[in-house]
Amino acid sequence: MTLRHILLAILVAAIYGVAFVFIKLGVNEIPPLLLTGYRYLFAAVPLVYFVGRPDVSPRWLIAYGLMQAVVMFGLILTAVAWGMPAGLASIVVQVQVFFTMAFSVGLFGERPDRPQLLGAAIALGGIAAIGTARADAAPLLPFALVIASAAAWGAANVIAKAARPQKMLQFVVWSALAAPLPLFFLSMLVEGTRFGMPPTTPSLAAIGSILVLAWPTTVFAFTAWVWLLRRYPCRDRDAVRTAHSGFRHFVDGVGVRRDDGSCGLGRRGIGVRRLADQRFRRQIDAKDGNMKSTDATILIVPGYQNSGPDHWQSRWQARLSSARRVEQAEWSKPVREAWTNAVADAVNAADKPVVLVAHSLGVAAAVLAVPSFRRNVAGAFLVAPPDVANPAIRPKHLMTFGPWPRDPLPFPAIVVASRTDPYCAFETAEDIASALGALFLDAGDSGHINGESGHGPWPEGSMAFAQFMTRL
Repeated sequence: MTLRHILLAILVAAIYGVAFVFIKLGVNEIPPLLLTGYRYLFAAVPLVYFVGRPDVSPRWLIAYGLMQAVVMFGLILTAVAWGMPAGLASIVVQVQVFFTMAFSVGLFGERPDRPQLLGAAIALGGIAAIGTARADAAPLLPFALVIASAAAWGAANVIAKAARPQKMLQFVVWSALAAPLPLFFLSMLVEGTRFGMPPTTPSLAAIGSILVLAWPTTVFAFTAWVWLLRRYPCRDRDAVRTAHSGFRHFVDGVGVRRDDGSCGLGRRGIGVRRLADQRFRRQIDAKDGNMKSTDATILIVPGYQNSGPDHWQSRWQARLSSARRVEQAEWSKPVREAWTNAVADAVNAADKPVVLVAHSLGVAAAVLAVPSFRRNVAGAFLVAPPDVANPAIRPKHLMTFGPWPRDPLPFPAIVVASRTDPYCAFETAEDIASALGALFLDAGDSGHINGESGHGPWPEGSMAFAQFMTRL
């Protein structure tokens, strides 16, 4: 590769890196699959009306668009939704280099030379070092999905090379047309959205993130990448990328801190620390699985002083058409009997199976109301339970809801807790989850997991809930 083309490849890599900042801005308001659909929609429209038709068969356009946008992104985002740490996923997916090399050997007869093999070995060492340090944070199935995503990335690279487009911009823009509709459909299935509709009116930051992902990242960077793919053997292009990113991964991997494995629901990441017991597994195994949000009444149970418009509960309620909120007569002066009766009345009035989504004192009210439920409750997503037995916890209203029941819940439940929750010690939350027979998720240093702690949109929690729904 010439120096000019090496610099172009580095520029493309830099754009991809900066894109993660805008991805973060976007997923704060828009679910990831839906965001990706918008990204490719605006990469294609309105440019398809101005750039002219590409010089390749439509089958290559469809194949590249589906493989690169739908299969690759669909698999990796589903993996993250099913418990794969996002940071670890971004590292593991780099094995696409090896898939690209392997596909190129089989299809084009390309053979890597010694420097390229050395670069690949460095990359593999880095990935292995980081993967070993964080192995306890990666469930097997999501890990396998990330590997499959890497294979799809490699396949997309090979498709772009095999298509041999002369008009790179037209190829990228027109292939993007194949992605939005399948991604919108997947978003309905996985994220519970309405087809192609954002959960709330996007802010200027979200709109800006979509446009940056669509134009500089997809249109320019992908066009430059496909141009390099056509001009050079895949092994040459991957050698530059592998040697650079691989050495970085190797250094990072050797120095990575082996922490508790938490990986994502909070700012430190979301991760499953442990299964409460075999009861949760048996309850899940007894379910049909793949429940959609429209199949259930999503019952939002807020805590003390209700959940304001910026709270993740309010955002979920606005996004999910089947969501309903339990209304309390006195939000600032909670009374145990009145609150539990309100939850029981809402459950018993539902015309579909109920999935409880409770926060803070709402968790206590929901659990205490269980003996009064006459309707089917499919599951419960319980976030930031308070320590209602601790006299040092304020406000004092909480203590009227104690003590916590010690009997396992008769339906599958997940308890999400923070290590820095001012209303409950982390070990106490673990004990509550164990007593309820619930799966326990470590949210890291996330405060009370509310708007004040920075968990308004809470996209990681949304993905964890979507995963839970698919298992009910």
